[in-house]
Amino acid sequence: MLKRSLAYAFLVVLVALSARSASAATTATIKYIIPQGGDPAKLTFGAANEPLFVDPAVLACDSGLELHSRIVGTVPGTLADVVQVQMQFTFDGDVDVNPISGNFRIAPWNAAVSHNGNFWTIVFTTSPANPPLMTGSVSITDATRGFAFINVCIPGDPSNSSLANVTFTATQLGQNRVPPRFPLVTVLANPDTLDGCPNAPRVPVFVSGTVMMNGAPIDTSSASFAIADEYGVHNHSGALTLTPVPGHPNLYTFSFLATFDTFVNEGDPDGRHYRITINVSDVLEDTTSVSTAVVVEPCSDSNSPGG
Repeated sequence: MLKRSLAYAFLVVLVALSARSASAATTATIKYIIPQGGDPAKLTFGAANEPLFVDPAVLACDSGLELHSRIVGTVPGTLADVVQVQMQFTFDGDVDVNPISGNFRIAPWNAAVSHNGNFWTIVFTTSPANPPLMTGSVSITDATRGFAFINVCIPGDPSNSSLANVTFTATQLGQNRVPPRFPLVTVLANPDTLDGCPNAPRVPVFVSGTVMMNGAPIDTSSASFAIADEYGVHNHSGALTLTPVPGHPNLYTFSFLATFDTFVNEGDPDGRHYRITINVSDVLEDTTSVSTAVVVEPCSDSNSPGG
């Protein structure tokens, strides 16, 4: 049973999708269970406006995904609230969205739904207070253990095989907050958008960032990176070297060069997504894992060679 003290810290956002044929309509069932016997999968935003791809099976009705954020704020030593999240995907059917709150005194997030053919966009945004009944929505930030839980229930499709091209993007930030003890990490990919029709099949991208101590010294041997390919072809990982910043004993930088395959499947509406995750721990084993994205845009006549 969830303690009352935790109930106010959690934001629960559920999305149910259902396919509707011309002959019969189906109704999706929304299920949410406070994690029992293991946590659901987690996705942690490390930067704003960077779409992070997700395996549709992770969002299945009997599991689900927690959205976390450790985006460093505009004030040193803080994290920024995420107050708007965009979800995009392809699905041949109707979409029902039902955002709810994990506590009746906290306002649920608003949801705006649009689509272009089978390509859907849902924009979740925090709601203001609705006194005297509700306080404003809980923002997504690990600074206060605020997170969103999301799953997708498709009748007759328990593994969400009819869902594709799923991404989540932190599209709007709010106030800064001082977080509890864990390393503060920034990560940037340059460029973060690649042409899907270049002459060279692989393109170099410079990945860089910072690591700041927050309550306990950084374990520099713990740093690592992982690159995940939406197509599952080029996944790799490795150790990361942290370089101390002269005059700033609690601050480190890192950088490395990675090359990306720019082939995009024909008909992929939002391109090929790569997710770059940086993992760093302090000496007390508090770990931060943050992600950013590189997107290969679909090839079009206007940007193809000779086009």
